[in-house]
Amino acid sequence: MPMTSAGKRRAKREGKGITGTAAGDEEPQDPQGPSATEQATTQTSIPHQIPEATETIATQPKGPLTYLKLDLEDVSRRLPAYLRQTTQYSAHSTSSLLHHFSLKMEIQNYRKFNKLTNEEQYIIPTALVQRKGFNNQGEPINIQVNSYKIQTWPTKKVHQYDVLVGSGTEKRALIKKVWYSKTVKQHLGVGAGWLFDGNKLAWSQQDLPMGPTKEVVIKVDLDLEEGIIPREGRENRFRVVIRKTGIVDLSAIRGYLEGTIEFNNAVLQGINFLDHLMRETPGSKYTTVKQSFFKKGQERKVLGGGVEAFKGVYQSIRPTQGKSLTVNVDVSNGVFWTNSTLDICAKNLIGCNLNKLYRIEGFTPHNVTALTFRFDVREKATGKVLETNVKDYFLRKYQISLRHPDLPLVKAGRSGMFPMELCTIAENQRYPFKLGPEQTSAMIRHAVTKPPVRMGHIKEGIKMLDWANDPVLKQYGMTISPEMTTTNARLIQEPVIQFGGSGKAATISGTVHFGKWNIKDRKFLHSNPVPLRSWGVMIFATPQTAPRAAIIAWVNEFKRVYGTHGGDIVMKEPPLVYANKDLDIDKNLNEVYQRACKAVQIRCQIILVIVETKAAWLYLRIKRTMDTYFGVVSQCCQLSHVLGMKPDYCSNVAMKFNAKLGGTTSKIAGSITPDGQFPAPTIVIGADVSHGAAGQVQASTAAITVSLDRYASRYGAICNTNGVKLEMITTENIQRATIKLTRRWIETHKIYPRNVYYFRDGVSEGQYQQVLDQEVRDMKAGFKKTWPSWNASKPRS
Repeated sequence: MPMTSAGKRRAKREGKGITGTAAGDEEPQDPQGPSATEQATTQTSIPHQIPEATETIATQPKGPLTYLKLDLEDVSRRLPAYLRQTTQYSAHSTSSLLHHFSLKMEIQNYRKFNKLTNEEQYIIPTALVQRKGFNNQGEPINIQVNSYKIQTWPTKKVHQYDVLVGSGTEKRALIKKVWYSKTVKQHLGVGAGWLFDGNKLAWSQQDLPMGPTKEVVIKVDLDLEEGIIPREGRENRFRVVIRKTGIVDLSAIRGYLEGTIEFNNAVLQGINFLDHLMRETPGSKYTTVKQSFFKKGQERKVLGGGVEAFKGVYQSIRPTQGKSLTVNVDVSNGVFWTNSTLDICAKNLIGCNLNKLYRIEGFTPHNVTALTFRFDVREKATGKVLETNVKDYFLRKYQISLRHPDLPLVKAGRSGMFPMELCTIAENQRYPFKLGPEQTSAMIRHAVTKPPVRMGHIKEGIKMLDWANDPVLKQYGMTISPEMTTTNARLIQEPVIQFGGSGKAATISGTVHFGKWNIKDRKFLHSNPVPLRSWGVMIFATPQTAPRAAIIAWVNEFKRVYGTHGGDIVMKEPPLVYANKDLDIDKNLNEVYQRACKAVQIRCQIILVIVETKAAWLYLRIKRTMDTYFGVVSQCCQLSHVLGMKPDYCSNVAMKFNAKLGGTTSKIAGSITPDGQFPAPTIVIGADVSHGAAGQVQASTAAITVSLDRYASRYGAICNTNGVKLEMITTENIQRATIKLTRRWIETHKIYPRNVYYFRDGVSEGQYQQVLDQEVRDMKAGFKKTWPSWNASKPRS
């Protein structure tokens, strides 16, 4: 069905963009992630020439996902073929089909990132993978899991609508404000059970009558509703266009669970609807961060720096092996700004003054304060116009005497300007930035709880969600069991840890030590293979706070402890250098590096750095300099621990020291083959991609690690930039790292590995297929190209 010229003009005028039917979590969630209302959105405008990063449409005939890059011209050529490959679709025009393609799957598990729109989207596996069998090792037990069975879901027809507010470029908060306005509610009717995803899609059991234009148009004047006199040229009017896109077929979910149909658009629509159905009521009662909900007034943990943390509840729909849908419920730890005044927090966020909310646009220059900013005020009693300043105005009108009239004022747009000390950050304002080291430590202490405590928090979350009394769930006929699912499990025997040497000290049993132990009096499995002949100590502190005698005493104690673990140190007196405050970090590190090299006329092997603070920037700068400028490993130590002179701390540092010098701490005891626990020569590869904080445009970093010994106890690692917000590791990065590190394994052991285990962190279930189709494919291609005779038992000489 070619797109007509009129259709193209209409699509352009309405701001349509094409993203993908299989689109649709940040987030875990770490406690951070995208904003509270952030969901996958449709691109509202699209350039004539789509960049290479164009979002893809995942078509699903049979077999694995196939990705097609589409632009508006491409749609007219590929649309008929695409529709033949999917289930029946009731649309009759290219325009409505464009709306069909804008469907987003917003379930947390199936998240992916769209580079073009800078948003998260989702893909879904094409088939529910069936479990092939069950483990028969260990002791059989029964356990409770934080999964709650969905007993019934809606059976009545659910109509799905496309919603366009204004031009389509409006922000989420404004879109929701318009949708929930009195005018829209009056047009749609009360009690019709309308659901809205906050962006583009709406659902209802009501079959909304459409006129000849096949759409319903509602005009909303927000100023009129709020009783505000509009400013000239700044009207607050919006046009809401609602079009029907089809009926949600919830019976398709049952077929997918029972394996009678593959995943298709009907299943996608059904799960998407159920997901929004479940979050409609809690989303209106609590602070929402994606699929997590937080109460106001809960007990909070102060993290410092005007930031606090408290617990909420997370819920997500999951298909299960029992041919049913369940709701996974867990504790969610959120980080928020402390509910304090702006003169204390001094941050550019939403503020609260006199019980009314304002959105802050910024602050006045430092010389524009409550004392210097003057304006005219008309007295009601006399009608006189008097000139006053902000300080005197608040004293006369509200009897408030400002404590800090010399601070800049807060600009709140049309609402005026306010003193900082009278603006209070609204409760439950999410903190979107990366936590500092001390804040992170406090957050971990807050988040980590024992299983019984965590179960108690989950039960509190179930009370918050209150499914049985949820009016929206009742209206649609959805019921969820409030009881945790009980299932069979196996208690696996814990392994025995093997260290170096012999006797009782050579092994550790997890049962005896309750899963934790120290390495006192134990030798490392393998000490540093090359004796430590050249090293140095850099001290980022003054001789007053870090006395030279105390540092020398600790270095001697460290050498002694490292020796008891098997470490081989030849250079007994490394050069000690105090940082020169007049030089930058790079030059200070260069000083200790050069001294270490000249002391014995060989290249320095490692630098031990003692720092006085836990500042993240200092640590990152040290690591960047040592890794990239000198290509020498480093070990950072806290001055407070160094001055403490505790042997356990020396042992922990020695363990890291030894690993960085090429040694191995331990392995799993017992061997079934010369390759330890592996039945054949095996390498283990791990990978993860880290991204910048929300709102920051900075390169993502891909880190890849590969085992270097036959026991998978020692690893080498390579990291590199990986685009911006790109989760899948690029072909160049994954091939470069895996080939380089695998070559070292092969050269060391003179044999090709028969098995490769790939552990990939940071991806959701919905991205597994992408990992297989891209990263695993690239690894295999790189190995095949580098070692054509990989299948042979030994490499060619």
